Amino acid sequence: MEKIQHSHVQVRGLKLHVAQIGTGPKVVLFLHGFPEIWYSWRHQMIAVANAGFRAIAFDSRGYGLSDHPPEPEKANFKDLVDDVVALLDLLGINKVTITSFFLFVCLLALQNICLFFILDTKFKAFLSLYLVLLVSNLISSPKASTY
Repeated sequence: MEKIQHSHVQVRGLKLHVAQIGTGPKVVLFLHGFPEIWYSWRHQMIAVANAGFRAIAFDSRGYGLSDHPPEPEKANFKDLVDDVVALLDLLGINKVTITSFFLFVCLLALQNICLFFILDTKFKAFLSLYLVLLVSNLISSPKASTY
């Protein structure tokens, strides 16, 4: 983890903690869930970087080393979407694959970012590790043939 670089960037009026490793035009952005922080992705980030990608994870607003919004009770999922788009713009990233552990986060992101596919095209793909694990468990389960 000594190769992972940390910084703080101003995004939409808040200071966000960003962890990065790797270089190149192919970028994977890791989104953490509740109550996690960027650190949940440290092993995957190193593996992705070793495969030739740039890996980025950040602490969402109010999490870890990132600032809390002035009115946290008014924060919503659109804030996360807007923070992601602003962060990518700030880092000069045109295309990104978003990875999340929970399918729910990916589906919400997909629902809320659909217009960005049409208007912005920043998002190349979504990957949910939960879905991969679920399918993998169903396939390897002795009961799989009964489903």
